[in-house]
Amino acid sequence: GKLSSLTKLRQASTSALLVQDAGDDDDDDPLRGSGKLVVLRGLLGAIRRTGGRKERVVVVCSFRETIQLVGELAEREGWDWLLLDGATQQGMRQAVVDAFERGAKVDSGPFLLVTTARAGGMGLNMTAARYLVLLERDWNPAIDDQAMARVYRMGQQRDVTIFTLVTARSLDQAILSVQARKRREVSRIGFTRGSTDAIDAALLGGEGEEGAAGEGDAYGRDAKAGYIDVEQDALLRAMLAQLRKDWQEGT
Repeated sequence: GKLSSLTKLRQASTSALLVQDAGDDDDDDPLRGSGKLVVLRGLLGAIRRTGGRKERVVVVCSFRETIQLVGELAEREGWDWLLLDGATQQGMRQAVVDAFERGAKVDSGPFLLVTTARAGGMGLNMTAARYLVLLERDWNPAIDDQAMARVYRMGQQRDVTIFTLVTARSLDQAILSVQARKRREVSRIGFTRGSTDAIDAALLGGEGEEGAAGEGDAYGRDAKAGYIDVEQDALLRAMLAQLRKDWQEGT
C-alpha cells in the first residue's frame, strides 16, 4: 500500500541494505549502500578525535533496522554504545540513560546512545551529550523537536550541535518540506489565537507525498536556524578529511 511504499522510500534514503531482499548479498559491511552511514562514521570519528573520551553523541533513527546498522558500525569501529528503542522496557529506559550520563562524568563508558525519536522522547535527560545526529527525520516535526530537547534542555552547560543527515534527491527532502510547511501552519495559528486542537491538527495532518512539492526551503531551514561556528567548522574539516581518506582507501 501507500504507507508501505513510503516506508520503503524512507529506508532507501538511509541504506540500500534496508530494502533489499533477504539473501541478496552476504556482505555484512554496514557502510555499503549508505552514504549516510559513511558520513556518520566520519562525523563520529572526528568528534572522538577532537573531543576525546569525554564527548558523548546521541544518534536518532526512525527504524529498528537502522539502529542495527548503526550498532554494527559502532562495533566495527570499537565504539561502546547503548540502545534505547521501543522494545526497551519502560522500567529500563531511565537506567539506560543513567548509564550514559554516569559514564560521561568519569570520561569512560558508552560513546553513543542510539535511540528512536519516539522512544527517546519526552522526559528523558541526555545532557551528557552535546552532539545529536538525526539520521532519519519524522513526518511530524514535533517528534524531532522532542528528541532534540533531550540534549538541549535545562541542565545542559555546553553549546549543543544538532546534525541532520539528508540524502539528496530522496524522500528525505520531501519530509523536510512537509515539516517546514507544518511549522508555518503552527506559526500562523498562534498559541494566543488558536486552540491546541488546531495546532495538533497542523502538526499531525498532511503526511505523505504532498511534501514533495512543498513550499519554502526543501531542507526545512527557517530564519531561526543556527549556523556552524568556528569550532564546528574544525569538526567538519576533520570529518571531511576522514571521508577523503576512506574514499582513497576504497572503504
